[in-house]
Amino acid sequence: GALRLGAAGPLGTGGRVARLEAATDLAPGDPVTLDAGPGRSDSQVLLDYGALDPLSPAPAYSLTLALPPGDRFFDDKVAVAEAAGLGESATFSLAPDAPPPAASLAFLRLMNLGDDDAFLLEPVFAGQVWGFLQDPVSAPNEAAVCAGMADGCAAAAARVAGDAVVDAAALAGGALARRA
Repeated sequence: GALRLGAAGPLGTGGRVARLEAATDLAPGDPVTLDAGPGRSDSQVLLDYGALDPLSPAPAYSLTLALPPGDRFFDDKVAVAEAAGLGESATFSLAPDAPPPAASLAFLRLMNLGDDDAFLLEPVFAGQVWGFLQDPVSAPNEAAVCAGMADGCAAAAARVAGDAVVDAAALAGGALARRA
């Protein structure tokens, strides 16, 4: 099947229309479903299509992390990330009630390697660094990971317009109109 967008009316003057084409023959009353893509999270579907499926929720959020370009160990860190199959930035999917992916924690530890931990970036450890990063490297590194995540969450929350209490009351009271 396919979803096609087009123009309606003579010469396309009647606005836009969506046309859903079924992959198989349907009888009147048969249910019609639309899959936005296997494995896609609610946040990805909302961003791409502007809709959520309340019957099949997939709560997860994408987190993109990037090695800071001004880091004095930037090139060494990129080499470690690339050896692990990542790049200078990587996106991870976070889901409620699930631990973060191990690779996301390792990437965060890599981002925060410095000072006393920078010896891990020496060529002698080249094939082992990613394995070392699967566990906490040092107390200062782990503290920097936690502080960086907390700061990132606070910055993201500050960019969201609205008030959680007002929004919850509007949802509960039915003050929000549904789109037809």
